[in-house]
Amino acid sequence: GNAVAIDHGGNLFTLYGHNSELVVNAGDNVRQGQIIAYAGSTGRSTGPHCHFEVLPNGYWGDPVDPGLYVPGLMDLEREQGGGTSGGAPPQDAHGKHKDWTVAMDFAKPIRDATEMLTAVITKALGLLKSYVAWVFFLLVTIDLALGAMKKSMLGTDEDREGLFRWMVRRVLFYAMCLVLLFGWGDFVGNLSLHGFPALGALAGGDTYAQTAEAAVSDPTKVVQKGMNLVAPLINEAMSAHGLLDMLFKGPILIICLVAGLVLFFLFCLIGYQIAMAYIEFYLTILFSFTSFTFAGLKQVRQYASNGLNSVFAVSLNLMFFCLFAVMLQTTMENMVVDSFISTHTVQAGSREELPKGMIGDKGAGATVDISGKPHADIAYLVHDILKSQYGKELRVDWIYAQLVHESANFTSYISRNYHNHAGMGYDGHGDYTRYGSDEEFARDYALTLSRYDVDGLFEAQTLEEYAAALKHGGYFGAPLAEYIHGLNAALNGGAFSSQSVLNLILLLKFILVVLMYMFFADRVSKFVLTQFGTSGFRLSREG
Repeated sequence: GNAVAIDHGGNLFTLYGHNSELVVNAGDNVRQGQIIAYAGSTGRSTGPHCHFEVLPNGYWGDPVDPGLYVPGLMDLEREQGGGTSGGAPPQDAHGKHKDWTVAMDFAKPIRDATEMLTAVITKALGLLKSYVAWVFFLLVTIDLALGAMKKSMLGTDEDREGLFRWMVRRVLFYAMCLVLLFGWGDFVGNLSLHGFPALGALAGGDTYAQTAEAAVSDPTKVVQKGMNLVAPLINEAMSAHGLLDMLFKGPILIICLVAGLVLFFLFCLIGYQIAMAYIEFYLTILFSFTSFTFAGLKQVRQYASNGLNSVFAVSLNLMFFCLFAVMLQTTMENMVVDSFISTHTVQAGSREELPKGMIGDKGAGATVDISGKPHADIAYLVHDILKSQYGKELRVDWIYAQLVHESANFTSYISRNYHNHAGMGYDGHGDYTRYGSDEEFARDYALTLSRYDVDGLFEAQTLEEYAAALKHGGYFGAPLAEYIHGLNAALNGGAFSSQSVLNLILLLKFILVVLMYMFFADRVSKFVLTQFGTSGFRLSREG
């Protein structure tokens, strides 16, 4: 009971029910943030509440889950055990496609993969430890036996090292190997994981100590930050839902689409590189652990040396990836989600120039918000009839400007008494067509406008071209400049125009910076693995 239904256009309705009191009436225009009713306890309820429905298929259509339309609502529903997908494709409150939003933890799959691998390798190290230790002690026994035999066969003059000194040196060497062997996960693994990468992250300076620490614990945060910056570009590219949008915003839409896809791919690649660096590290820790078994015997000790050398190489590799992650995060630190796409507000009809390096909507492509203005519903109705019955797209603010101009801001006699807001049907003797309602006028007016297709009305990109098309078709007899001035005056009556503005220079700089970091990260990674992946550490082979 006590429900309010709002028509958002495009056959989309929202319903707010079970109210205690309504503060709007049928036919009123409402704006965002306006109070339309007070919550009540009608219906089956345990207290004051709002019964909220979204109806994307008309007022009599089936409702769908509001969580598809309200950001964050779906997560709240799921926390309470709800959250359905509904039967209609996700749309926002204006009938457009739902915005592409970045999850709060976009890089979680990357981190989950590395954490799962860490758990598997940690478990594998525990399972292998006893077998590796058994093989190590076996090789130590063989090494001691062979060394003792060699000592016994050498003469006193040939043996430059005494037996006691030889035994002490061997015991110390084996003790060091045992420390590494039984503390492989904590000593070698954690020292390599947190030591070298921390040094690389801190290379950015003490100012970024916290960023460095975060980069070591979770370098994927750079991917999350990057995707948050990419989202507005993707959403801007998805905002086109008609021919007029393509005409007015074509360059911006194309640039945003290309740049958004490029950056999306680059940050996915960054996530892949970080994940691979961690995977290589953990796998190397595992396999070098098994190879370290051979440290117990002189003849195969080189394989243990290679294992330690590989740990050093992958640690350096991870260090540089953390360094580049910190540098890229620092670059993006002062960027916010609207760094590339912002809304520029100017007085409607003005020709204010944008700063250098910024691209706005073409011509007068920025639409004036007429919601809440007197009789704006008539312009919206004409717009909807043109679109639904004649397949024509025309800017609603231009329609409204023409109605305001023709009807003297809806104060003329025929506007007030005949519902004729555009001087329709003049008979040459001072009389005009009389309509029984605004709906009847809107249908006839939409039909009249549709006939100006041949005059280029629906290809107009500026208000001047719109007026010129009407003039060409004989809609008015006044001078064109005078009519254009009247339309501009209607739009400039305290109204402001909002247009999307793209900071092209900043966008290009950001793409180049990301490419530069990726290029150097890839080159340095290959250099480290090539230079340090060969023999470096050498365990003593002296008997």
